[in-house]
Amino acid sequence: MKKMRILKTYGQLFEVNIKGDIIDYSRLSLTELPEIPTNFKTLMCNDNQITELPELHDELESLICVNNQITELPELPKTLTTLMCTDNQISKLPELPDNLKSLYCGNNQITELPELPDNLKSLYCGNNQITELPELPSILDLLDCKGNNITELTELPDVLEFLNCENNKLSKLPELPKSLNGCSCVNNQLTELPELPDGLNILNCSSNNITELPELPESLEKLGCENNNLSELPILPKNLKKLKCSGNNFSFVDLDGYWKWFHEYYPIHYPEIYKKYKIKQKRKDFNL
Repeated sequence: MKKMRILKTYGQLFEVNIKGDIIDYSRLSLTELPEIPTNFKTLMCNDNQITELPELHDELESLICVNNQITELPELPKTLTTLMCTDNQISKLPELPDNLKSLYCGNNQITELPELPDNLKSLYCGNNQITELPELPSILDLLDCKGNNITELTELPDVLEFLNCENNKLSKLPELPKSLNGCSCVNNQLTELPELPDGLNILNCSSNNITELPELPESLEKLGCENNNLSELPILPKNLKKLKCSGNNFSFVDLDGYWKWFHEYYPIHYPEIYKKYKIKQKRKDFNL
């Protein structure tokens, strides 16, 4: 059950939300927090004007302090499993606890990440000033490092499922793990892509200098390759549902345009694909 408690701190009265083991100081126009009670496992203080946090108690499991003016975090409890400190002014993170599973530190001024704990599964560090990543934990399944100054990615974990490294300065990608489902590497300096995993569902490699795409896996459903130097595409997978390919050296810009071009040039060699396109076009013409 959600409760409201009237607290007084620094000469100011305010209502704090309490629900189970969660205490929430969010959206109260606070510049400082009071001493945090020790019987709560989750501390939330989003959307305030806080510049620093008080000492954190040893039982805390989740710290969520998004959209403040924090420049430095205090020592983190060993019990912490989730840290969300996005949209602040943090330039350096403290030592991360071994139990940490999720780290969200995007939209800060961080130039370097500390050593990452072995238990980390999700890392969001986008829109900072990071030039390189530390060694990634072997169980990491999500990496979002967009909007930094990274020139080279470290070896990717075998279990990684999603990679977002767009808006960096990458000239090449490392070997992509077989577990990868989604990859976005938009707006880098790539001239080629590595071999694509068989289970890849989403690929966006727009705004690079790529001249040729590798073989596309049958599992691929969405492909973005706009604004490159492509003069041709490989055979598109049957499962592909969305294609964006404008800004290259061919006349079509989307999936319908591709199939129209394709059946004009290759109807004899690929009769099944040609038939599939004609049926689709007929339905479209008759509004079916």
